[in-house]
Amino acid sequence: MSLVAGHVEMLALGVVVYAMNLFEAHLFWRHGFLAPLIFRLAFYLVWHVVGGVIGF
Repeated sequence: MSLVAGHVEMLALGVVVYAMNLFEAHLFWRHGFLAPLIFRLAFYLVWHVVGGVIGF
């Protein structure tokens, strides 16, 4: 079994998403409910809005 085109990118994205979830769990634990919510909304703003404008 080998890694073909696309699998490396999917694995990298999975690692990033997992790390973000761990960070959000830490934010929730330290700062309460609003901290991870604001972090996620800010991420969505950058990923979907700004990234869509510049062509992500």
